[in-house]
Amino acid sequence: KVVAEGNQVIVPPSGGASIRIEVGGQGGNATLKLTDASGREVATRDLGALPGGRQTLTLPSDLPAGTYTYSVDVKTGNQTKIHVTTFTTGVVDAVHFDTNAIVLRLGSLRVSLGDVAEIESASDSNPATRP
Repeated sequence: KVVAEGNQVIVPPSGGASIRIEVGGQGGNATLKLTDASGREVATRDLGALPGGRQTLTLPSDLPAGTYTYSVDVKTGNQTKIHVTTFTTGVVDAVHFDTNAIVLRLGSLRVSLGDVAEIESASDSNPATRP
């Protein structure tokens, strides 16, 4: 299972998707936005207060199934925007070479080997969140 800088997530029909993010500073109030392949916003959810640091968030179960791009906006109480790094996670199904780059396939998602931030044991993965 890899964690790579990116902003893609697969929401399965059963729900239960999660994302990994790193929130700067002391954190703040967070809002999740999902957009589809055409760039249309399909969902916005209030995530409440999030602390600073790297964390895994379980997404609300009412999100529509599909493959999305996501963003998480975090603001302090005085509306100052906090930096958030987003990650794409998944189990590697295949590795291929693409114009001077090594690309990992995570189900229908693709990430560059150079964007990988962590490698975890696949046995630690929840099968419900595998792409």
